[in-house]
Amino acid sequence: MALRFSRIVLLSAAVALALVWSAGGDSPTPVSAQTTDGANRPAVTSDPVDGYMVLAPPVLRSGQTEPISVSLFSGQQPARGTVKLTLFQPGTLLAEAEGSIEGTGSIPLSVPRVSQGYYYLSVQGPGFHETTSLLVDPGDVLFVETDKPVYNPGQDMRIRVLLMDVELKPLSGDVTVEVQDAKGTKIFRELAQSDEFGLATLSMPISAEPNLGDWKITASYEDRIAQTEVQVERYVLPKYEINVAFPHEWTPFGEPITGTVSAEYSFGKPVRGELKIVASKYAYGWEEFAEFTMDIDGTASFELPDTGYISGGDGPDGLGNISLEVTVQEKATGHVETTTAPHTVAYSTVTLDLIPEGSSFKPTLPFSVLILTDALDESLIDQDVGLETYYFDEGLYVTYSKESRIKTVDGKALITITPPEGTVAVALVADAGDSHASTVLKAAYSPSGSYIHLEQGTGSLEVGGQAQFKAHSTESNGSFFYEVVSRGRVVLSDVSSIPDIGFTVSPVMAGDSKLVVYQVSASGEVSADYLPFHVGPAYPLEIDATFDSDEVRPGDEVRISLSTQGEAKVGLAAVDRSVFLLGDNRVNLQQVFADLERFGRPPEDSYDYYNDDYYESRLTRITTLGAAETLSDAGLVVMTNRTVPAGRTHHKRPQPVTGGEDGELAFAAAFSGGGSSDLADIQRVRQYFPETWLWTDVMTDDAGSASLTAEAPDSITTWMLRAVGLSKEHGLGIAETQLRVFQPFFLQVDLPPTAIRGEEFSVKVALHNYLDTSQEFHVELEESDRFTLLDDAAKTVTVSPNDLSALQFKIRLTELGTLPLKVTARSTEAADAVIKELLVEPEGVPQEVVTNRILLGGDSEVFPNAMPPGSIPGSPRTYLALSGNYLSQTLEGLEDLLRMSYGCGEQNMLNFAPNVFVARYLEQTGKLNPELMARIDHLMLTGYQQQLMFQRADGSFSMWGDRDREGSIWLTAFVLKTLAQAKGLIYVDPDVVTAASDWILQHQNDDGSFEQIGGVPNSYLYGGLEGATALAAYVAIALHEAGQTTSADLAIGYLEDQLDGIERELSRILPTIA
Repeated sequence: MALRFSRIVLLSAAVALALVWSAGGDSPTPVSAQTTDGANRPAVTSDPVDGYMVLAPPVLRSGQTEPISVSLFSGQQPARGTVKLTLFQPGTLLAEAEGSIEGTGSIPLSVPRVSQGYYYLSVQGPGFHETTSLLVDPGDVLFVETDKPVYNPGQDMRIRVLLMDVELKPLSGDVTVEVQDAKGTKIFRELAQSDEFGLATLSMPISAEPNLGDWKITASYEDRIAQTEVQVERYVLPKYEINVAFPHEWTPFGEPITGTVSAEYSFGKPVRGELKIVASKYAYGWEEFAEFTMDIDGTASFELPDTGYISGGDGPDGLGNISLEVTVQEKATGHVETTTAPHTVAYSTVTLDLIPEGSSFKPTLPFSVLILTDALDESLIDQDVGLETYYFDEGLYVTYSKESRIKTVDGKALITITPPEGTVAVALVADAGDSHASTVLKAAYSPSGSYIHLEQGTGSLEVGGQAQFKAHSTESNGSFFYEVVSRGRVVLSDVSSIPDIGFTVSPVMAGDSKLVVYQVSASGEVSADYLPFHVGPAYPLEIDATFDSDEVRPGDEVRISLSTQGEAKVGLAAVDRSVFLLGDNRVNLQQVFADLERFGRPPEDSYDYYNDDYYESRLTRITTLGAAETLSDAGLVVMTNRTVPAGRTHHKRPQPVTGGEDGELAFAAAFSGGGSSDLADIQRVRQYFPETWLWTDVMTDDAGSASLTAEAPDSITTWMLRAVGLSKEHGLGIAETQLRVFQPFFLQVDLPPTAIRGEEFSVKVALHNYLDTSQEFHVELEESDRFTLLDDAAKTVTVSPNDLSALQFKIRLTELGTLPLKVTARSTEAADAVIKELLVEPEGVPQEVVTNRILLGGDSEVFPNAMPPGSIPGSPRTYLALSGNYLSQTLEGLEDLLRMSYGCGEQNMLNFAPNVFVARYLEQTGKLNPELMARIDHLMLTGYQQQLMFQRADGSFSMWGDRDREGSIWLTAFVLKTLAQAKGLIYVDPDVVTAASDWILQHQNDDGSFEQIGGVPNSYLYGGLEGATALAAYVAIALHEAGQTTSADLAIGYLEDQLDGIERELSRILPTIA
């Protein structure tokens, strides 16, 4: 639905231009939105006010001025009066505003900066006083971006923060910026001050040995949070870019696959070499079906044979998936770059769409639906379309049906229906050759039969242009009150005496907005409708940047020219094109307007208008829309003394004896296609279980057309989809939806991520039965020569309705590598099959042998390199590390102790700790100048990042982290003490310190001493001392530095009891210091 929504936005102009005005036959006369006393405004009566209508957004933004719409009535006529607004909490007045209302208007309410939460809005006017609660939320727009989407270890990450209000004007404030590494550990935190232009920039060095993977950058300002992600990995920039272009988005089934491959260097020149294409298709599993090789000189065309059989969706509309692995080998060097191009094979060459003009129809008023027929290349083509229309009454039975043939012209045909009174739903079923489409429309509801229906009278809208709309009403008298809602705010309030509504599009309407129109009948009932409309988004500031030459030589001087509207601050970034072949995370127009849209609340439809599912199409239940739902879906909270009716839910009544049966059966057959299938047969072997299903960019062509098809994964789950679109001419479109993948019966196979060859374990199978009856399932594990089955290959289990059961198969693994395990389950009514993969690793356990030597000047040592007995072939590795006493390296000053961190957890600390101790000493003695502090900051940040690689899952530290058998209490205490002293110099994640201290405390004895856990080969870490007293003294000092005074005092008490028994003077030093 989300992808089709984007298509609806693009085609809204075509719908609007095709509509026929039903009153007067002439185009409507626009009414200026800035004019409050225009010719089309009704006269305002001086009679006493007897009615009011207050419309407010459900969310107010702190620190912003929020317009509150107020309309006053005397009967059906607009009236005048003074209205007062009050925002408060019990006992606390937050804001007040007062305004004179001439029929209708808005009163600006300045919302102070308050914490997020619910507050009360009081509205007091002539003869009325009403209060409601509204959510107050931060109204700031915050973005964070980096100069690149991917970083190599050792590089600097440059970060820019932008802080603005909802009108995209700059704000000055303190923004907290944090960076988390791939393990989720916070490694950087800094308070950045955005200047008067809303900009702040900062930089963070990345260590040479960081935790590789996805890093998260988070900026926070008060309650607003912005995030972006980057990759930190070891990579080489691509030398050239490979693109694959197909003549159409789809290839018809049975025809050859054709296309063009282009290979271009980042500097714009073509690549010469050899092109190789390996084509695979999905037919119950991926399999190769063609291979193609030829020379390439920048571009090359290819033709592959047709796919033959390929898995697709149900019926002739199904799409098959193919994948092309495209490799270009550079002729001169043999360098290879590879990309993968997905493509689809279509069983139907025509796409059919039904696009309603709105979310609901109004009985007795005309309603239009646009029919579109297009070819594979998205070009609109003429086509004969069969259309079946079914009208449903309140019992959800067909009261009338109609068949017709329609010819699209230039791919379009507009049909108009006028549902009679009492109709609650209309179903449309269309076919064009092998293509089918259907939709179900639901009715609006009014107890008195009072309806308004809106039509847009203009096509695409831009800021500064005129918007024209037509309001069709069943009421012959009464004014049309209207509001424009954009970004969650009421940005325009006015009233018209005629059904033609016009206004000037202002910048605050850019993006997706809504026109809300309502009337008040003589009986006091409110009828309402809203119509979304789209205004092409544009940045408020026009900016231009140019170089003084299109091409220069290395070392040449080049000039960059910037042009803006008045004074502005421009942040520039120039990045190698090759970097963005790996990704892109720069702030763009799409992000900006997507973020603005969060201030509005999208309609929450109770029905999916594009759901062709058979069971939904039988219409067992439907909820119509009343004025209450209409106004709520438009993003408004209503306060009024008029009647605002809510919709009604209709359930299917028992089948009547006569009348409507033939139409109902025809409707069911039209949707289902007739016939049935034996569910006991396995319809699909489920084997595609991604965590991320779709992640791709799609570009529309010059005509604004693009399509994307995807096969739903095999996971039984709900998939959330978000689609955001942007065009230079029409602007932003955004939609969110969700998809649940489900079947009444399914099995799940639970496997560990890895297993060891020779291991015996059980393949656990869970069977979920959501059928109405108990099922006896015959479950089989497909045998293989890669494992030995130690159990029966087939078992039987009974599963109750809406329940699950489990069984297991015991096997012994005999081969290394990826092992596919296939499990099937069948009953007389249902069946399922799953293939899951298991990685089988070599037997044995990791083992490390560490040898230590102390070398004096002139000494030499030969270290044996013999592998431990029983080593698994290919697994042995040897590391050689040299470290000295850092105190002996002092030359002329403490600055000479500063070292770049490297090596294992012990070596890194020998270099990282002196940086902290020296920085702390120089800071306390006032000798820390800015240049030296910048150097120390870099060394401490990279050393801290490096040390996090050696923190184990239990919070302790060791030489090699989780690769070691256990943590080291000596090394963990050393890290704890150093990080505690580093606080205030660099950001240290409190969770890291807490986890380390908690682990240490788990190993403290009742007498205050500590268990000797793990070891540290380099005795310089603890002064060469050994024994329980030395350990207790060392850990006590670390705990005291970390603020764990209670446990530290317990350890010191232990030392006091032991001090008299220590004979060596050297051994007394550390306990005495403690």
